[in-house]
Formats: sequence, C-alpha cells, structure tokens
Amino acid sequence: MSINKKSIGKVKKKSQTSQKEYIEDRMEQKEINVTQALLEIAQKAEEFYQTHDGEIYATVLFEGGFQDINIDSKNFSDWIRGSWYQLFNKDLNKNVIDEGINTLRATLRFNNKLPIKSLNTRIAGNLKELYIDLCNKQRDVVQITPGNWTILRNTEMKFLRGKSMQELPIPVKGNNIELLKKYVTCKGTDWILFVAFILGCYMPAGPFPILIIQGLQGSGKSLHSRIIKRLTDPTRNEVMTFPRNEREIYIVANKSRVLAFDNISELNNNLADTLCKIATGSSFVAKKNYTDSEEHVIEACNPLILNGIDTIAKRSDLADRSIIINLPKIIGAKRRSEQEFWSSFEEDRPYILAGIFDLISEILKNYSSFKLSTSPRMRDFTKWITACEHLLGLKKGGFSAIYSYNQKEAYRDALEQSSLATVIEKYLRINKSFKGTATTLVKELKKQAFKENIEFDIKPNKIKDQLSRIEAILNANGIEYNYDRQKERIHQLWLTAQK
Repeated sequence: MSINKKSIGKVKKKSQTSQKEYIEDRMEQKEINVTQALLEIAQKAEEFYQTHDGEIYATVLFEGGFQDINIDSKNFSDWIRGSWYQLFNKDLNKNVIDEGINTLRATLRFNNKLPIKSLNTRIAGNLKELYIDLCNKQRDVVQITPGNWTILRNTEMKFLRGKSMQELPIPVKGNNIELLKKYVTCKGTDWILFVAFILGCYMPAGPFPILIIQGLQGSGKSLHSRIIKRLTDPTRNEVMTFPRNEREIYIVANKSRVLAFDNISELNNNLADTLCKIATGSSFVAKKNYTDSEEHVIEACNPLILNGIDTIAKRSDLADRSIIINLPKIIGAKRRSEQEFWSSFEEDRPYILAGIFDLISEILKNYSSFKLSTSPRMRDFTKWITACEHLLGLKKGGFSAIYSYNQKEAYRDALEQSSLATVIEKYLRINKSFKGTATTLVKELKKQAFKENIEFDIKPNKIKDQLSRIEAILNANGIEYNYDRQKERIHQLWLTAQK
C-alpha cells in the first residue's frame, strides 16, 4: 500500500474527486477494504513524525489552520471522520475509525522510519535564538535573536496547541515595557519583580520562579494573573481553580506554558511538593488509557502563578522558589469597569508585547558573556533578568539585590507561619543557643510557647522530623540546626553571627 512509502507524509498530488474515484474503484475491485481506504485518506496529512517519547503526530489542516495532532487523540479521529465524510458524504462507525487508526499507528511505527522531532508548547529554542508561537491559524512565529526580533510567516516549526490555547497578537514595534504600568498597581521593587517574572516565563528552559500574588479582597490579584497570562500564554481559562490532586496538576501543565491558580487558601504538603517539582522540572507516570501494562509519562516544567489572601509560601521549599508580591487595595476612582480595562489593554497589548521582546533580545545579546558575582538559589533566572537590568532602570547588581531581599522576606513570612520556628526564634533571642536531647528540647520549647501564648504540641519522637522540615526557614532567619546521632542523639540550635 502507498502508506508504506519511504517519504511518509508527502501526499500524492491528486484532486479530491480523483482520490474519491481512486478509493471507490479499488474498493469495488476488492483490492482494499474500508480500513485500508482510511489509510489512503490519511495520506492527506502533510507529515507524520514522532516525538522523543515515541508519541506519533500528524500535521494536518484542521479547524481552519495547520495543526500538529497526536494520532491517538479525538482531534485526529475527528479529522479522519471529517475527511471521509467530505469525500463520500456519509459517516463511519466509530469502531471502524478506531480500527483504521490502530492500523495506521502500527504501520507507521513498524514499517516506516519516522523522523523524530521536538514538539514544544508556546516557546522553542535556546539561549542563542528563541521562537514564540503566536498560535494563530497562519502559523506565525516570533524569532528572537541577540539584539533583534522578527516575525516568521507560516513556519513549519512544531508546536503543541491545546484546545484552550489562544492567540498572542502580532507585536508592534515602537513602544516599551513602561506602557504596562497603566494596568498594574504594583510599584517600586514589586514592579521590577512583576516584569521579571513575565520575562522569566520566556526562558527557554527551567527552573522557573513561582509568582505568588497576595493582597486583600479587591486588590486585583486575579486581574494581575490574567495580565501575565495574556502577555505570555493566553488560554481560554486564564486563571483556574486549584486541581484536586497531583495527576490533575500534571495534565494541566502538559497543555499550557504558564499556569495560574486562583484564590488559594491552603496547600497540603503533597500539592506543595508537586508545585515545586513542576517549577523545577519533573514527570508523572500514569497508566495509559487506564490500562494495567502500558505507562504514559507526563513531563512538566512550567512557570507558576498562585494568588490568594492568606500567606501561601508557608514551606521553605516553596518560599525558596517564589517571588512574592503584595498588592495594594484598589479603591475609589482608580477602579475601572472590566470592559473599559480590557478594551484598553487589548489596544496596547501588541505594543507591550513588543517591549517584552525588546528586553528578551537584549538578554540574548548579553547572556553568554555575563557572569554573576554570587550564586543565588534561582541562578539561571537571576542571570536572565540581570542581563537586561539596565533597561529596567537598575544599576549593576540591582536586580540581584531586589530578588535576594524578596526571598528573605518570603522566609520571614514562612517563619511567622510556623509555630515551631517562631517559638525557636523567641527562645534563642533569650538563650542564644540550645544543646540537648529531644525530650529536653521539647520541654524548653513548651515553656517558651506558654510564655508567648503560642499553641505547641509536638512530641519528642517527632521533633527531629519537624525540625528537618523547617531547617531552611531557620537558616534563612539566622538560626542553625544540627543533629548528632552519637550516644544520646543531641539536638543543637544556635544563632549565627549574622543574626
């Protein structure tokens, strides 16, 4: 059959009518059956290829534009069904279509050498050149190189487009990032951090920072999350309710570039762990299509936005990866109607986007020759922003200082949210250090907690685990902890010189 030809995906130059007659004639002669006819129709695809994890994709004309579709997806099934109906003006049974796709998959996998290609979500490239998928039907891509950017028309680059993904507008040169100040309320260093996070969303690879937007009701937390989404990775559901479990988070992360979760009040340890892993880069293994044998690996590495009224980064690992911005409440004449606000923003969005790309082109120009004088926790992100800090009105090292202070404040907030850390700090302010067994430590801390009217109920056999969880918070606040298993298993706590 023609599907087995080496140049898989390069379709014969036949009109629709001739293809219909060709298939009908072969079916009448009983040379092919319906399944084989579907394989013939599949040749309408521009190309078949496989990703690095072995998933097979087809580049097809679908819903008004070319898209890259997994052949195991409903979209590909719909494309096959629609192509059949377009030729023969009648539908096919789902089981027949499924059989045809199963045969196509087997034929492609075992009878052809499919090219392996990278399939990216919204952004592709490296530190020398970046490609931003505008996600429009014309397949336009913004190419950013050192010191410049341009628009490539109708490219053949491979980008994954989830159902909820929306277009970025065609950027228009002639303005800068300052235009964004019309729409956000954060000022001073928080403004710098807000822009820095947006630029960080365009890094070619992680780890990515986690942006936590906090503020009272009416401060525009969701609005600021939506602004970032529309400037980086617009989707139909711009801000989402937080998923129920780890698997749901990975599924969402696999279909978007930037994830924004709304109105978070509490994160349990497992979900906080998951967020940290996704910001750094991790994977989730599940049974494919709920089978018992075949595994499906979901890989994710995404920038994250969390917003809420309460303190969100209560754990040290979350605080360590986070940028925390506190918004002032929007009052009185500063409030605008939703329609007025977004209408104005959409007019300016192409110019703001161009300002963002100007900054990224400057980053690419300076990044390779730039060296940080220190080694901060989020080193790649810090270097990324520092490479353009002069265009943000900062002196050399200015961003690193702002970011470092923000992280220290995050750790201070985390300490205040931990009753154990708070009691330890207050105890050491008076006693400077502690050395002794778990039983003695708990006894001393209970006394301190009683004086401070702080609820404290930790058993001696649990104190080591609890201290291990908050050790990074303690360290960031000038407190050192050591555990010696020799003999009596001694715990030590003391203030560092910097404290």
